[in-house]
Amino acid sequence: MSYVLIAYFIANTIPEHHPLGTSVLDDITESDYLSTLLRDSNASHVLETVVSRCPADAFNVLWKTYFESRLARLAVHPVANFVVAKALERVSEGQLSKTLEELEGSWKRLIRLFLRNFLF
Repeated sequence: MSYVLIAYFIANTIPEHHPLGTSVLDDITESDYLSTLLRDSNASHVLETVVSRCPADAFNVLWKTYFESRLARLAVHPVANFVVAKALERVSEGQLSKTLEELEGSWKRLIRLFLRNFLF
C-alpha cells in the first residue's frame, strides 16, 4: 500500500516537462491531498509506513515539503503528531537541528497538550 501512495506522491508532484540542468526535487509542489492525509485517522497509518520505509531522497522531499515550517502545528494535531513522531525517527542531524529551532517557541504548548491529553 505504501508504494501506491509513493507513486501517487511522485506522479502528482513531479512536473511532466522538467527543464534540463535542474533537479526534479527543486520543483516539487505540495499536494493538498497528501496534506489532508496527514490529518486523516486512517491514512495517517499509511503515511507512518511511508515515512519509515521510503528511500532517503523521497523522505527528504516529504520532510521539506510537508513537515518543515509546519512542525509546531502538526505536532499538536491529534492525528498528524503520530506521523511527525515516525518521521522524526529518521531525520538527519541537520533536519533535527532545524526542528528543534522551529519548535523552540512551542514547547510549553506541546507539554500542556501532552499533560491534558494523557494525564487527565
